[in-house]
Amino acid sequence: MVDLQSAPNGMVDLQSAPNGMVDLQSALNGMVDLQSALKNLYISRRITNLPYIPMEYARRLPHIQPPEATFFVTIRLHGSIPNHVIASIQAEHHERIREYEGNQAAIYTQRKRHFAAFDNALDTPHNGPYWLNKPDIAKIMIDSLHFLASDAVTLIAFCVMSNHVHIVLDKNELSIPLQTLLQRFKRFTARNANILLNREGSFWQAESYDHVVRNNTELKRIIHYTLNNPVKAGLVETWEEWPYSFVNEDFL
Repeated sequence: MVDLQSAPNGMVDLQSAPNGMVDLQSALNGMVDLQSALKNLYISRRITNLPYIPMEYARRLPHIQPPEATFFVTIRLHGSIPNHVIASIQAEHHERIREYEGNQAAIYTQRKRHFAAFDNALDTPHNGPYWLNKPDIAKIMIDSLHFLASDAVTLIAFCVMSNHVHIVLDKNELSIPLQTLLQRFKRFTARNANILLNREGSFWQAESYDHVVRNNTELKRIIHYTLNNPVKAGLVETWEEWPYSFVNEDFL
């Protein structure tokens, strides 16, 4: 095993290292940037002395995805919000972000408002699609979400609505990156849902919303928000009545 601190310029070859372990020969052959490699490599608990390096990528929304964290994720059906509504929400958000430049507390609050605006739009009738309200399609989502649970991923809560899904999960560094986890979930559920719907084409919107939960107080608030989404939408009086929700008893 090589001491990463003594590797020349912090550069090591991780591509051929089994199970995330680095040997001296690998370090001497073909150097790659450590930070770039760790973003996409399975991280072993045996190298937890490495510096904390969050995974970050961006599409329309900024995404910061640490290898070990609790996440609040929202995915929605393709075309579930009209383009003109999205444009209006985005324009308002960018204007506020410019206005609050340098004020991190205000920016954090604005980002929550930005998500709320999207979520409210999802709860507003736009003439579809609403494929997730079909019991057989909802079952695909529920079964697939429970399949995500493993030694490395704890499913905390979820709520399947007619055109979007809220998910709260905790993952450690042994899990694959969140982006990869969501891609696999969306690919599998889209393929099987399209078969039942006898259709082809995009099922999920490519962009997902994800938020790193900062503390237990915020986690409780997000769980409450997730479970009460159908109540807020006027579909049931209590969250327990909604058949497409789940909460891990350890977090009640």
